[in-house]
Amino acid sequence: MKVFISLGTTPFPELIEAVVEQQLDKHFELVVQHVIPQSEFKTSFVFEQNIHERYEWDNLVVTHAGTGTVFNVLVKEIKLLVVPNMSRSDPHQLELVNYLVKSNLCNVSYQITQLKDDITATYNKNFDKYLPDEFCGAKEIVNLLL
Repeated sequence: MKVFISLGTTPFPELIEAVVEQQLDKHFELVVQHVIPQSEFKTSFVFEQNIHERYEWDNLVVTHAGTGTVFNVLVKEIKLLVVPNMSRSDPHQLELVNYLVKSNLCNVSYQITQLKDDITATYNKNFDKYLPDEFCGAKEIVNLLL
């Protein structure tokens, strides 16, 4: 199974530590995107201009609960495992996680020590299709700017 781990633009050392400790690279074909360079991984990078193209490679994406990554993956209909970053001071990641779980759009790993099992469970589960709402004011904004 091809697993892409994306941390977005904020550090999440607990997730990286879990990936290393659970030796996920021995169980999955793994690519890791992170903020701080890591030598532990065979394939990893800090930044990629066309991250959306990277999603096409994966069977599954593991990510923090950042809205940008989450909704871009859901639109592409790729299986998603969200790991909320509990060290953040704002509650927006938990609010997003609650919405995702309620809508059956992905799995959530609440116990980072069980990440390997959560990845396998996510891969084997069926989720509802995400149907994005079209922003109705886009044309008006473009016309206003022109």
